[in-house]
Amino acid sequence: MVTEAEPTKQRVSSYLYLGSLYFVTVGVLYLWGYWSRFNVNILEYISLADVLKFTAYPIASTVLFLILGAAAGELLGVVTRNLLVDRNLIPPGGGRNTEVGRTLSRFGPMLVFAYAAGVGALIVFGPAETNWLILAPFIGIPIGLIAEIRGVLTDIIPHKMARSLVLYFLAVMPIWAYGEGRLKSFMLLEGKEYTYLVSNTTDGIIIGDPDDPKTRIKLIGHANDYVFLLLADNVTLAIIPFDKTRGLQLRRFKSTDLAASEASNNRMQPTPKNGATDAKR
Repeated sequence: MVTEAEPTKQRVSSYLYLGSLYFVTVGVLYLWGYWSRFNVNILEYISLADVLKFTAYPIASTVLFLILGAAAGELLGVVTRNLLVDRNLIPPGGGRNTEVGRTLSRFGPMLVFAYAAGVGALIVFGPAETNWLILAPFIGIPIGLIAEIRGVLTDIIPHKMARSLVLYFLAVMPIWAYGEGRLKSFMLLEGKEYTYLVSNTTDGIIIGDPDDPKTRIKLIGHANDYVFLLLADNVTLAIIPFDKTRGLQLRRFKSTDLAASEASNNRMQPTPKNGATDAKR
């Protein structure tokens, strides 16, 4: 005799297996988004077992933002549905034959086409640095809705609102992770936020004045036994075995910190009579 616990246990095991593959995929997408900007296949230097270790912190730092956004969206949806029902615009459990329902049915294909066209335009013409972060919810929302309609996760998350939040999160997270990686690499390459070396601690590399942004050597990252550095020309990549370093001395830079520092200096120092300005960094 087969008990109910056996199929339930099998379903949970299947979800755990799929969940592991999912989070590894999310980690790979983050690494791809970041390292591909430097033409580096980082998977040559790490194993799949290392993916979660290298991506857990940067991805986890954005999870709270996604959860808050998903919760706010779901709450707005609940309020909207309740208002429509309370005003008899859409009766409970129905609405196809109401005026609102007929209007949506009539213009539904056009709205879907406009939505898809807008997403396509955003992919082509959107800002390079934040394009995929903006796209994540626009692509994830319809995927989450389709998954909810098909009853995904109903056997382990019976509560509708909680299931909607989880499905939205699962749909958005892969695209968001890729976009987060792209954004971080963009900020480094554009000199807006990065970590750089402040002393000669690596063999074969000469570090100039760390106070001069034009001579800074930026840290791209590290993978097991290797350190990846972007040289001062902002093009040349140096891959150095970690045992060839003598302990990296690093300093973090953010363009917002620079703006605050310059504003403070302008308040404290007199303006030069000759009108000279600081060199652009």
